[in-house]
Amino acid sequence: MASVSTDTTVSPQPVRTHRRRWAWITIATVGLLSASTLVAVPAIADSGATPTHDTPGTGRVIVCDSGVETKGDIEMSAATVTRVAEDDATPAPEGCQEG
Repeated sequence: MASVSTDTTVSPQPVRTHRRRWAWITIATVGLLSASTLVAVPAIADSGATPTHDTPGTGRVIVCDSGVETKGDIEMSAATVTRVAEDDATPAPEGCQEG
């Protein structure tokens, strides 16, 4: 019969720790967030910097108020505000005032 050697030693396989995997996930996440911030912040800052033709910065403001209406214990009122161009000579409608 063949003899079996008892002098063999078995070394365990190196175990990859979960820390290394989480470290790479953290590095990738921080990198992606940083890159998106570099793109998003200038875009957000530029969007509100210049007024558009829909939101003029100057002009007259006309306020129309409905007055107070009472139904039982509830009092309600409503108002609308419109900005018109400075050079628009149209008078304010009845019940409205320039504010």
